[in-house]
Amino acid sequence: MKLILLLALVTIISFIVFLIVFIWGLVKKKSLVKRISVVLFFVFVLFFVITGYVFLNTTYRKVSKALKPRTGMEIYTALFPSAPPNACVEVINAHDQLIPKLDNAILLEVNTCPIELKRLLTLESYDAQIKNVKSLDIKEPLDWFNVKDWGDSVRVYSFTSEDLRNSRIIYCKYDSTKVLIKDMLD
Repeated sequence: MKLILLLALVTIISFIVFLIVFIWGLVKKKSLVKRISVVLFFVFVLFFVITGYVFLNTTYRKVSKALKPRTGMEIYTALFPSAPPNACVEVINAHDQLIPKLDNAILLEVNTCPIELKRLLTLESYDAQIKNVKSLDIKEPLDWFNVKDWGDSVRVYSFTSEDLRNSRIIYCKYDSTKVLIKDMLD
C-alpha cells in the first residue's frame, strides 16, 4: 500500500512538473523547453503505467487470496478456535458457507478421536440425544456423506447461541471416531 501511494505521489508530481515546463515553454516560446516538456510527459506516462500495474497486481493478489476457498482444517480451526485441534483430527470432506444467507451451512466430515470430541463438546453447552439413523433428516444433498454407513444409531449434539444467530449440530458415530459437523450462521 505504501508503494502504491508513493508511486501515485511521484506520478502526480511528474505530471505537475510536465505541465509547468510545458506552459513555460509555450509562454517563452522556447523549443528546447518544449522538447524537455515532451520528455517529462513520457516520464509521467511511464510512472502512470507503473503505478497502474502495481495497483492492479496488488488488488488481484488480495482479491484472489480472499476468494480462495478455505481448506477443511482452516474451517475446523475457525469453528473451534479455543485450542488447536488434536493430532487425531482429519477433515475428510468440507463444504464452506461462503454467503451466509444463501449457503445453508458449513458441513465437515471429520475422522476424530474420543478425546477431541470431548474437547469440542466442552466448548459450548450441547444438548445430547441418541437417534436412529433412519429418523435423521440431514437436508443438505451430500454426495460425499451417508450417515447410514455409521450403523443403526448415532449420537446427536446440538447447540444454539443465545441470540439465535448460530446453531451447530454434531452427528457422531457411536464409537466417537467419525463426526459430521453442521454449523449454521444467521
